Amino acid sequence: MAGFVSLPRSLARSLALSGLAAVGRLTGLEANLSRPRVHFLYLHFVPGREEENFRRLLKTLSKDHHFISYSDAVARVYSGAIDRPYVTFSVDDGIRNGLRLAELLDEFGAKACFFVCDRIPEMNSPAEIDEFCRRELEIPPTSFLSWDDMASLLRGGHEIGNHSARHRTLSDLSADQLEDDIAGGLVRLRSRLGDTVRHFAWPRGRFFHMSADAAAVVFRSGHTSCASAERGCHVAKPISRESLCIRREHLIGRWPLAHSMYFISRSAASADEATNRWPESLMPHHIDR
Repeated sequence: MAGFVSLPRSLARSLALSGLAAVGRLTGLEANLSRPRVHFLYLHFVPGREEENFRRLLKTLSKDHHFISYSDAVARVYSGAIDRPYVTFSVDDGIRNGLRLAELLDEFGAKACFFVCDRIPEMNSPAEIDEFCRRELEIPPTSFLSWDDMASLLRGGHEIGNHSARHRTLSDLSADQLEDDIAGGLVRLRSRLGDTVRHFAWPRGRFFHMSADAAAVVFRSGHTSCASAERGCHVAKPISRESLCIRREHLIGRWPLAHSMYFISRSAASADEATNRWPESLMPHHIDR
């Protein structure tokens, strides 16, 4: 159309979310924040310029939510002990900014599970790190947590989880590759950090990045839980441990508070027993449907 100038995609998205958040406030969507549930929130990093924004989110959540550890959150879902609004945090990819993110969480008495890839700390060549960042994470070259950094996080009361060995898309891997990336990754992480490594979150996190074979390996290899990056939260006990696919709410530090609260409120409103379940196509083969 003559004279029409399209908005940049990010600006259009921001305006749309602002509108949805405003409608949500008018219709009482945020009243669902008081609903008893376990809400898993996750990030990748929070640059310095976004720290105050993230603090505002933590302060807002702390008014109505009880912050708990990742393992406690998983245990509450498995047992059905969901008597108030609970929030837990996780941080994916093992970027070294996680050390600062842990400090911010500590200010509010919150702890996180840091999902890491065990092969990243073994990368010694800048060229190898650059290629990994470009190919697997689609970010500029960055620094990652060292083994000493991970041990420090554990001493501070945070947790380390398995994010697969190399951050490859699990739905693309062969059976042998799945064994090494999932089961082998857990063995190597535990050899370095101990048996407190219990939880798994798959790279990229959408259902189409996962497979039923990979899900089966996750539980067969001894992980306590398996987490996606699909939005949602948990309000009911699952029928069995392996039938639970954890939903996690993705947050970005630069987002306006209203946008983050909109997503959290929307998931709180829509959660039911079905949000515990794997999609039928991904259900680990040997468990009840």
